[in-house]
Amino acid sequence: VDDGKRAIESLNSYVLNGKPMVVEASTGARKGNNKKTKIFIGNVHKDTQVDELKSIFSVYGNVVEADILSNYAFLHMSDEVEALQAVRNLDGYELHGLRLRVQESTSRVRQTAGMSHPDMCYRCGSS
Repeated sequence: VDDGKRAIESLNSYVLNGKPMVVEASTGARKGNNKKTKIFIGNVHKDTQVDELKSIFSVYGNVVEADILSNYAFLHMSDEVEALQAVRNLDGYELHGLRLRVQESTSRVRQTAGMSHPDMCYRCGSS
């Protein structure tokens, strides 16, 4: 801890390549693309269409992408707050006689949206 404080004091505002550095303690806050916008949807009926899911979730914000895989789906929203609202409000939502299980995705695969074509692999994005 003391070494870290000394490093911050010594290096903060140190000029490197003509520009002062900003050195500060990490707060652990998420930045950039590390936002939680990917949603897992379980207990999806076999007759459910992607457009249905998009329509239901779009009530809470912008749906960037959705894909149904067997009896579950993944959906990306553009905003973390909207995604969390959708999770809170749609968990247990009844669709085609089944109650959806909606939660923040814990999958490490494709954390950000990017599938622009239905023939793309959900895991890697290739055709």
